[in-house]
Amino acid sequence: TTHYMEEAHRLCNRLAFMDHGKIVSTGDPGQVIKQQVGDWVLELNVALRDQVIQDIKPELVSYRIENEYSYLYSADGEKTLQRVKAHPYGEVGSAITLRKTTLEDVFVNLTGSHLGSQS
Repeated sequence: TTHYMEEAHRLCNRLAFMDHGKIVSTGDPGQVIKQQVGDWVLELNVALRDQVIQDIKPELVSYRIENEYSYLYSADGEKTLQRVKAHPYGEVGSAITLRKTTLEDVFVNLTGSHLGSQS
């Protein structure tokens, strides 16, 4: 067992995520990432309006809004970025980050908590 997601990705060929004693996802690291969050995450420093989320939802693997930040998980990050920027009701905020997803993204998406948090 480990809470070090980078180590798990590097060393494991199969893993299981647990939340409150229950297995919530299993598979090889790449497979779990693709299934749970896709290849890319677009991070915005604004909580997107429901209308924007609903309009781009078909392109998303998953999303979450947390503390006035939006995290949009997708298979095609660049396409998602362009859709958000072009949306007539969208505010993209002043900081936008597009990056590859990680096992930590999977953990947060599955459990709703960050590694090391007390929940």
